[in-house]
Amino acid sequence: MDTRETKKITIGAYELEVKTYLTGREKRALMSVFLGKNLTVSPDGANVAGLDAEVVAAAQDLTFKTVIVSIGGHKDGDMIEGKEEPFSIVDTVLDMHGDDFDAVVKAVNDITKATDFLDGSTG
Repeated sequence: MDTRETKKITIGAYELEVKTYLTGREKRALMSVFLGKNLTVSPDGANVAGLDAEVVAAAQDLTFKTVIVSIGGHKDGDMIEGKEEPFSIVDTVLDMHGDDFDAVVKAVNDITKATDFLDGSTG
């Protein structure tokens, strides 16, 4: 059982419970999404070749699943009465109003900001 500190944030009509930091294992998993591809980064880091939309979407989905513990009290995979499919954190975030989605992305990025996934450094 993960006893890590979490915090609750409200975005629009949604209450999210999020982790307050990533573990080294989680950072490694997120970095591997990028590093498993043939990326070329310019020396100044301004240009990245080989980065496609699928890689970015996969990394963002994994980040949502890693950082967000629950939305509205529902965890990923929970069965909700009246629903045929298990609850999905990723689908819930993707189905949000665009402004709420952007706010979730910002909140998640604030938690993961210490990792530069393209060069593997932290800062």
